[in-house]
Amino acid sequence: MEHEPVPVSKIKSDKDDGDNVKCIRGTITKLFPIKKGDGGSGPYEYQNGEFRDEAGDTIDVTFSKCSQPESAKGQLVTITSVKNDSHGWLGIKIADNTYEKEVEGVKKPVTKRILKIVPSAVINYANGAPAANGPAQTGGGAATQSRPAHTSQHPDLVLKDLIFLHSKCTDLVEQLYGGESGKTPEFRQAATASIFIQGCKEGLHYNFEERIKAPIPKQYPKPPADPKDWDACVVPKGEFEGKTLKELPDGKLRDLYTALKKSDSETPFAKCVYQAAKDRNVLEKPKPPTDPDLDPPEDDIPF
Repeated sequence: MEHEPVPVSKIKSDKDDGDNVKCIRGTITKLFPIKKGDGGSGPYEYQNGEFRDEAGDTIDVTFSKCSQPESAKGQLVTITSVKNDSHGWLGIKIADNTYEKEVEGVKKPVTKRILKIVPSAVINYANGAPAANGPAQTGGGAATQSRPAHTSQHPDLVLKDLIFLHSKCTDLVEQLYGGESGKTPEFRQAATASIFIQGCKEGLHYNFEERIKAPIPKQYPKPPADPKDWDACVVPKGEFEGKTLKELPDGKLRDLYTALKKSDSETPFAKCVYQAAKDRNVLEKPKPPTDPDLDPPEDDIPF
């Protein structure tokens, strides 16, 4: 079912929270650097910009965890929300941001209405998917690469990826809850729906079929906060990956110590290595042999 685009003028004057904004159409006139990092509620990633509808009215827009490439600027785009039986329309929301602005030397609260676009939105460009390899954007104090072309620009791909993700959610729920007493089919169905919706919000369905083929990255415990507990510190990569510092041979621990010192590393892992090397006395220079039988013969070949 195709929805009529909601004009920006109505969005700005409406008191609704966005459930009635099922579709917008216009041009992305501005795109700012991606911002990402770790906040109080976990990792975040967003990209601010400006959207202008076909009537010429503009409104600020934020792409939350669905950043668009620089080449999307100036292109005609249609953004549509997706209906979910449990949570209503997902994809486009109205948000009112309040901040302080200084007017004639006096700070006053100002409220600005924005459109928030989340990963569940379907984003279609009139001229096809914009190139994803545009100019690099930076934000949050570090360089970051734009997300690959949004799969929702290709309906067949996004539907396929959504089905793959839903199947994965169903399989995991059945594995964990299928044999538990009291976990009825209705409970498992609700659990699958909740996990699937959250997965879509987190953008897990992007290129899901390809990404799921990659090996699951190994995870190891974080290095102890106190370097004195170095014996439990796990080596995260290299020849002795997964081993603790306690299991490292003296020579390898010495090599690791030397390499980290050269790079002036002060990470929790490096501090554990320094403490381990000190406690195990691996930095002591080996004494020269005193047994003459072990000394190499002198070269007495005349020149």
